Amino acid sequence: MARLHPLLRVENVEKLPFRLRLHAKRALVPERTTAGVEAAANVLKNINEADRAPFIPVFYTILRSIRIPSVDELAAEWISGIEHAWHALYAVCFLVEMTELPDSHDLYAALWVCVWPWVCFFQDQFDLRPECRSFFKASLLQNFIIFSSHLSLTLESHSLMLMTPGFRTIIAAAWCNTMLTGGPTPRDDEGEKGRLARVFSIIFVHFLSESAFPAPNALQEIIEGTGGTVHSLGSMLSEYMKTVASVDKLAIHPQHTESLLMFLDWTDNIGELEPKPMISSPSSITLVAVQEGLIDHVVDTLCLFITSGIQSEAHVEHPRLVEITSRAFWLIVRVSMLSPGLYGASQKTLGSRLLRILALCARHLSDIDELQASVARILRTFMLPMLLDVYAIQHLPEELAHAKQLVAEAELASNDSELWKRFFDVAEDRLSAMQLFDLSATSKICGNLLCHLVANRTQFRRCQECKDAWYCSTDCQREDWKLHKKLCRHGGGRSLGLATHGFRQRCYMRDLLDREYQHHKSIIYEKYFDLMLKNPRINLARVVVHFNFNSIRSDDSVEVTVKERGLENTQVDEWTSSACEHLNRRAERAEASNTSFQLHQVHLPYLLRGGGVSGWSNRLTVVPLRGNDRGTSAFRAAFDDILGSFGGSQIELGEDLDPEDVKIIKQRFVERILEEKKAVVELH
Repeated sequence: MARLHPLLRVENVEKLPFRLRLHAKRALVPERTTAGVEAAANVLKNINEADRAPFIPVFYTILRSIRIPSVDELAAEWISGIEHAWHALYAVCFLVEMTELPDSHDLYAALWVCVWPWVCFFQDQFDLRPECRSFFKASLLQNFIIFSSHLSLTLESHSLMLMTPGFRTIIAAAWCNTMLTGGPTPRDDEGEKGRLARVFSIIFVHFLSESAFPAPNALQEIIEGTGGTVHSLGSMLSEYMKTVASVDKLAIHPQHTESLLMFLDWTDNIGELEPKPMISSPSSITLVAVQEGLIDHVVDTLCLFITSGIQSEAHVEHPRLVEITSRAFWLIVRVSMLSPGLYGASQKTLGSRLLRILALCARHLSDIDELQASVARILRTFMLPMLLDVYAIQHLPEELAHAKQLVAEAELASNDSELWKRFFDVAEDRLSAMQLFDLSATSKICGNLLCHLVANRTQFRRCQECKDAWYCSTDCQREDWKLHKKLCRHGGGRSLGLATHGFRQRCYMRDLLDREYQHHKSIIYEKYFDLMLKNPRINLARVVVHFNFNSIRSDDSVEVTVKERGLENTQVDEWTSSACEHLNRRAERAEASNTSFQLHQVHLPYLLRGGGVSGWSNRLTVVPLRGNDRGTSAFRAAFDDILGSFGGSQIELGEDLDPEDVKIIKQRFVERILEEKKAVVELH
């Protein structure tokens, strides 16, 4: 028979003072009562540390002497049979936490064998009996989590604990229960916040133990403990970060954010023989957590502890802070690049808060090359696309001014400095567009291309299917329906995407298109001229103006190219294919009726695809927008007239013109078109 560890022998009770010894012996007698056990447990809070150790064998013996009842035995009087066991379990966990014990594997192993079955039993009661949750205090689970941390002090006892079947399940369940019933709030006292900070740290130590060679079912045990589904675990991770971000004492200590990010990395690589590359698809758990708002909470904690680190200069260059910030940035980059549809799960203030962090890193951590590379990636993959979201950009002005000041004071490399300058230029342009676009948002043009009525949208009726096409009358809607119905369910004939975008977002994007079109008019007209010079018989109604919102340039916020039949050479989906056919037919009708529209391709940033900011699902979005009442016939007339002034046929002149003459003709062509368009109403 194995020898009992000296600290677990009942005779240690004789070392206690008389009053405490009396409480201990009343709890040890075979005919013990619940009141006696509870009284012995209650005195532990008000005694000296030296008097606590002799109480350990008291409650250890009580737990060993009580048989765990079966479910059938727990009938109406279930609480009377286990209440004293609960007090004993609570006391053992409390004593191990508050008493300085030797690092003895034999001691901890004996305590573990005694405590573990009862912890499993009470956890089952939490699930089976709702009334049990109100009776058993949440602090019992917190005490058990802290108790388990003491077993980590020796390698043997830690291994024993980790190899116990269902251990991670119980830890995860205790974590959930702590979050749901005993989680910290900003109003909690400092002691309670500190205790919960310790509990949270211990939980992730257990989750990540042996992370290099985890048990095959380790992740499954954690999932089981949080509700049994990937979604439940992802939701709990997001809720955890929300709690951390809401309590300053937790948020300013980076180990909580670090632990969560390491756990997400572990789930991404679990089952892999070698770690996956940094730019790799996030795990389903990570995706669920992000969908539940994880990125917002991570950004909030980054704001707090980076600001705290900057205020205390000793922490500014702390390698741990830099590493955690880099991990968080990589998470944002990976989600932006590989799971763009999750952008919609973020709050609209995320961009402004993230800009604050990026600017702080640029100002105070400019010498960390790896970190600045991550900042550059986020500017390109997240911040630039965010500038297309009308609801997100309206939160930007105040942070933008502060970010400019921080970046101006930073000692950045030339490439990083240029990237920031370009980003600020684009941001200023988009903010200007956001402030002005409402002035024209109420104007509408009839969706029937045989009608060119422009009026306030209150005088129009909207297609109830796609919510995007507008008509001045029932007759125009009926006349256009044969053409419109093919695209109606896919987003409308003039749509920037799905109807779920919202009117304000569509107006904002159309206004951006119009601003860029007006800014690049001369270039566009020159390219029209080049196409007609190359092929005088070209059908101008099928020329596509290409806007690339996926680039940052020092001089322009978009790239514009004009090409003929650009859609036919591009890999497109069913919606875009239908749009090609539909718009070609409209082009023929438009030319015949001397009305016009111009066909645009909008190349969206990757973040905004697959659901993204407004549900855009394609690399290219087809946008037909009306020009003016003369249409492309104005281009043709100006081209024929100016070429004719040189004499001869168009084709011969196009082939034989001197390069200097071509420059002169092109300049006259552009000047004439610009002059003519001043005299007509243009609603682009």
